Amino acid sequence: RNRAIIYEADYRTLSARFHKIASVGMFEHVGQRRLGGYFRKIRELLEDDGLFLNHGIMRPQGVGDDAETLLLRSRVFPGGELAHLSDVVREAENAGFEVLDVENLRPHYALTCRAWVERLRQNGARCLDLVDAETYRTWLLYLAASARNFEDGLTDVYQMLLAKRSSPRARRLTRGYMYQ
Repeated sequence: RNRAIIYEADYRTLSARFHKIASVGMFEHVGQRRLGGYFRKIRELLEDDGLFLNHGIMRPQGVGDDAETLLLRSRVFPGGELAHLSDVVREAENAGFEVLDVENLRPHYALTCRAWVERLRQNGARCLDLVDAETYRTWLLYLAASARNFEDGLTDVYQMLLAKRSSPRARRLTRGYMYQ
């Protein structure tokens, strides 16, 4: 039980059972209309006493698609779609999950995006050996705009810890177990 296995696979094709599952940075690509199926599949893969960490970018309530969204969907994340936290929680609960913890990492992610912009600038020549100038500029713009959106509260990053509602695991009274 003291080992980690990392799968680079489409979650929909997996059939094994896991004690812990972490989904980081792919949730945005699931799309709102597929949230229910996503959570049902993850629940199916999780052992009864297992934990699921879902980490992803979301929008605050009231923030919707705009011109920036078109750029993102066409040039940066084709097929990507940002959900609202309330929709994510509802779909997770409908799939049989209990929400144990929710943490907003928005200010941290703003700093992360700023650091990525700085590193892209510092390594511009090497980047341009790998991609064309338009792609390089698109990612600089995307990351700089993302940093600003996180700073201004127009985009959030939530980390949610979930367990099967039917889990026989006794709920703990402190948060220490989350970090083991």
